[in-house]
Amino acid sequence: MPGPTFASLAEAREAVAAVVGCESEPTARPIVDPDLAGFTAEYAVCGKRVQIEWFKSSDARADAAQVYMDTSQPLAIVEGENWIVADLSLALEENWSGKDLDKVAQEIGGTYTVLNGFTQA
Repeated sequence: MPGPTFASLAEAREAVAAVVGCESEPTARPIVDPDLAGFTAEYAVCGKRVQIEWFKSSDARADAAQVYMDTSQPLAIVEGENWIVADLSLALEENWSGKDLDKVAQEIGGTYTVLNGFTQA
């Protein structure tokens, strides 16, 4: 899996914010409840519909990524070694967040994936 390994959620959020802009402090609770999803991650929100997830291991990240891959919802995600950034705008039946995750993948590294008809429009 390409992309840097981040030492903490704060470091991952800082890197994403440098590319697409995020509030200085998260303004919303995580979109996917980590307890309900069974993920072993720490979460932060960038905007109201983009979630940054940081994992202690690449195995935990792979398990969470598989949940996204198995969904029928329109999503865009960027995966790194121990982190995921997910734009859940269209899955929440809202307008695109305006956060260009392809740009995140290009600038900080990672694999950009569009699922189930997600569009940036």
